[in-house]
Amino acid sequence: MHVESKVIVNLIRTAQNERFNENKLSGLVYEIRIKKYNERLQEIKRELPGLEKRYREGQHHKHKKAKKHSKNRKTANKKDRKLRKKR
Repeated sequence: MHVESKVIVNLIRTAQNERFNENKLSGLVYEIRIKKYNERLQEIKRELPGLEKRYREGQHHKHKKAKKHSKNRKTANKKDRKLRKKR
């Protein structure tokens, strides 16, 4: 999403350059492009916080799982050692 927003900002700059410096774009085409680019930027700004939150929660969940598995292995190793001692 960050990459897409950077690309859109560059597209806006290109459209501005083509419209005002090079005079390649008509006013109508320029307005339509800028409107569409800005709409997409707004969508990204709305979606990004939720996606980042889910990503952080997913990373946190993975970390908890790793700890849990590690704890289970330690418990299993203790039980194995106790059984070996009894033999």
